[in-house]
Amino acid sequence: IFTNSDGSVRGGTLEALVEHLTPHDQQDFAFHHIFFLTLRSFTTVSEVFPLLVARFNVAPPDDLDPILQEDWAHKIRHLIRIRVIKAVISLLQADGVVRREDSSTLNDIKAFANEISALYPSAKRLVTLADIAKHRDPSFIRTPGYEPVSPPPPRAPKMGSDRRLSLLDLDPLEVARQLTLKESALFKKIAPGECFARARECPKPHDNFSTCIALANQTAYWVCDEILHRQEPKGRAAVIGHLINIAHHCRGLNNFSSMTAIVAGLNSTPIHRLKRSWSEVKPKAMALFQEVEAMVRSWKNLTEFRKAMTDVTGPCVPFLGVYLTALLFIQNGVKDTLDTEGRSSTLPSMRKRPRPS
Repeated sequence: IFTNSDGSVRGGTLEALVEHLTPHDQQDFAFHHIFFLTLRSFTTVSEVFPLLVARFNVAPPDDLDPILQEDWAHKIRHLIRIRVIKAVISLLQADGVVRREDSSTLNDIKAFANEISALYPSAKRLVTLADIAKHRDPSFIRTPGYEPVSPPPPRAPKMGSDRRLSLLDLDPLEVARQLTLKESALFKKIAPGECFARARECPKPHDNFSTCIALANQTAYWVCDEILHRQEPKGRAAVIGHLINIAHHCRGLNNFSSMTAIVAGLNSTPIHRLKRSWSEVKPKAMALFQEVEAMVRSWKNLTEFRKAMTDVTGPCVPFLGVYLTALLFIQNGVKDTLDTEGRSSTLPSMRKRPRPS
């Protein structure tokens, strides 16, 4: 295994990484988190589990005095075995790590758990977790829990049935709420490991990232369509002002994805060139537009985006474009494998994997 000057892991063989994952002394919790979050980028469940079993059955050093072997088994191997059980639990619970093709390995995990449960009762939990993982929907993602609150009363439009409903009949806050519900439902489906895979592989047309991007594009096109559907500058100005208010409310709901999509639509060439329409937009709406536009513009600087996300309290739907840009930068700028003594190797680089995590 190779380490940095601060003691963090640079990379190593899979066997060495598993050994570092399950020490008998102080555990590296940061490494533990990164290992399972990015596991699919450098190995598979079927490769890791046998190494964990071998680590569980670790033998004492050859040169150890037989008198001291019992003490070694109690003080060192016992702690290693507890860490191995915890590692297998993390393996089974990590989002997007266990897949349908790992069914055989899950059976091996259950057999392993039944074999050691007499000495280590905590291993019984592995059987339950293996069964859950076997039947779990691959798209299932655990999300942070929040205290349930009653939804706000809907702001339904007040109008008769003698005319067709238009965007201007809808309350901007209610539209922002509906956009947020739709965006958040899609965003929650993105697994942590999928972020790393997105940068490494060719984008798939129907993965969760593509679905979120398609919705953002659809929102931007909808903005253009709503404005251009009107023929007169005053009518277009009214719609522009209404959309600005929707974007403003999206910001208040921490829905930065829809907010950015609406701003993109308003700044698109077909809309930006409507000088007469923009001149009719009310000053208050223009002031709100400058606020949300400035926020989107500042996100071209990754530092400003991170600051904005740090200041957010409660759930949010971030703008994925910044994350995708950062992931691609990491993928193209840092090698997958470790350089040792100035030469390339096949050892996975753990230096790369903390960055996207």
